[in-house]
Amino acid sequence: MAAPRYLNVLVGVDFSPCSRQALAHAATLARNAGATLHVVHVVPKLRPSVPFSAANRRRVSELQAEARRDSEERLEALAARLGKLKFRTKVATGLPHEVLLAQARRAKADLIVVGAQGLNLAEALLIGSTAERVARMARIPVLLVPKKGR
Repeated sequence: MAAPRYLNVLVGVDFSPCSRQALAHAATLARNAGATLHVVHVVPKLRPSVPFSAANRRRVSELQAEARRDSEERLEALAARLGKLKFRTKVATGLPHEVLLAQARRAKADLIVVGAQGLNLAEALLIGSTAERVARMARIPVLLVPKKGR
């Protein structure tokens, strides 16, 4: 059986140490395969739980845009340190697992790489993790990179 051929590898980055490890793994895989690396960061959509005035809604929108601009700068800087590698960056807003899966489809990804932070049992049962949701819902292979030292 032939080894899988990766043409597009997608990695989710939230700037945590664990996601930086996932990025390092994804970059190595993409570099060795001659694949394009798609580096994706998701800015959660701010949803106020109480009614806001128009001015406050505008401020929430401004904060969202500011978070997006900051994330784009951080992601570009992080990706630029990858060395010789074909890569694309994307910052999107939404639910992380949904955005990562949608971006994987758009990029025609052959593999998704995500960091596995490791939730405690209560967190995992109540909310699940982005990594767990991506792994469960993906139609392509998913590489979960554990937190260093585990």
